[in-house]
Amino acid sequence: MTSTKQLSANKKNGARSRGPRSAAGKARSSGNALRHGLTSNLLNDSSARAEAESLALAIAGPNTSRARLAQAWTVAEAQLDLLRIRGAQVRLLDSAYFAPAVPEGGGQAALSAEVLLEVMPQFVRWHDYERRVLSRLKRAMRALGFNSEL
Repeated sequence: MTSTKQLSANKKNGARSRGPRSAAGKARSSGNALRHGLTSNLLNDSSARAEAESLALAIAGPNTSRARLAQAWTVAEAQLDLLRIRGAQVRLLDSAYFAPAVPEGGGQAALSAEVLLEVMPQFVRWHDYERRVLSRLKRAMRALGFNSEL
């Protein structure tokens, strides 16, 4: 039999893991990914769409079925998303590295710990997007018959 203390702890932990319940909380939460620009649809950008199309055709190969081409599109989109996320991470770390820092002992400026601590939470959030894209990429590659590890 579960104790009342354990039941209340379970209820408290469960409430924290379910996400926002109010309309305002849901709206704020859904806007997080859009704020970073990392979940925007590539198909809305004509140059990215052209790049995805050429990549998908190269992945699917000549004279392919519609199902295989659809999976190749998923792989191409995920690959382009991955490049976009990693590019954003590099730009973020570059901005931290090249941020003006106070030289210690009159020497050359070093990476400031304060600046690094400021950008790391953003970097970690983008890492979450990267994990999701990698998962999508792996699933699509397995569906195409590629079994290599990413």
